[in-house]
Amino acid sequence: MSHTVSSAVAIIGATTVVGSAICDLLASASWPLANVHALDLADLAGESVYFGHHELTVGDYHDFDFTQVQAVVICHAAVAHDSDLARELQQLGLLVVLAVDDVANCWPQAVRALHKTTASTAVALPLPVVSVLAQALLPIQQHTRLRRVAAVSMEAVSDYGQAGIEELASQTTALFNQQPLINDIFPQRMAFNILPLSQTEQDQAQQQLAQLLLLTEDSVTVRRHRVPVFFGHTLNVEIETDMPLDIETVCEWWRAAGCVVLADEALVDANPMSVTGQDRLTIARVNRAETQKSLLNFWLCADNVRVAVAKPVLELLATGQ
Repeated sequence: MSHTVSSAVAIIGATTVVGSAICDLLASASWPLANVHALDLADLAGESVYFGHHELTVGDYHDFDFTQVQAVVICHAAVAHDSDLARELQQLGLLVVLAVDDVANCWPQAVRALHKTTASTAVALPLPVVSVLAQALLPIQQHTRLRRVAAVSMEAVSDYGQAGIEELASQTTALFNQQPLINDIFPQRMAFNILPLSQTEQDQAQQQLAQLLLLTEDSVTVRRHRVPVFFGHTLNVEIETDMPLDIETVCEWWRAAGCVVLADEALVDANPMSVTGQDRLTIARVNRAETQKSLLNFWLCADNVRVAVAKPVLELLATGQ
């Protein structure tokens, strides 16, 4: 379903990690934006979130009049299960974007619940790791067909929202203070550790990426790992295309798409800490196999909240579809 450009937007879950980033980026929106309404659960009403250099007071979404907006962004997975709200939004014909904060735990269930009640008026974003990969690969696919994609991901804990960030921080503190660790979010200790994600979680990413790039599932491999950083997904990616690739030409495609391509001497900046808070992909260590010039390997970093979730939300709101 196509909608007009959204000049008035409601963000449900404005106090979440994702919701806060969306509110912040909306302050610099490139289209005329009349109103942004920051909403959340009842017990969070009265809190404040940043809107650029200003602050918005958070309201209770139960009390909000949704006839005031053209689009609604849902950042709370629990709200995606609110069937009364979903029916109301569908009756109003609003654009509904699902960008849940705790995507690592809630993405599949929230998407099913949302689509069950809102049908074609709802748009669900892909997993953050898929969004990052797709943004890097689509500029290449515009020029040549991708035959194979293989990626190894190192994913930040903020995919679990504020709860994931707080658990990593508390585990780190507990280890230094020789105190017992709490594992409510992660299956094993996350601090100073690397956890491979389940086969189901890998399959979800592979299926989504294959659908976005119009590839067969057997041509896409994503080996996913959770690492002890708060923000910033990092991936080692290898692709095979239909034609030989010139590295500088591919880098120009990326630059034209708004990516940051680092020279070898700047590789030190291709890390999660450097990309946190940035709104563009960072690509580095681009190599081509001399014996098979259709193979390309590169290093990819991005803020998993701003680049993978908040930025695509803004693009949906700007286009109205």
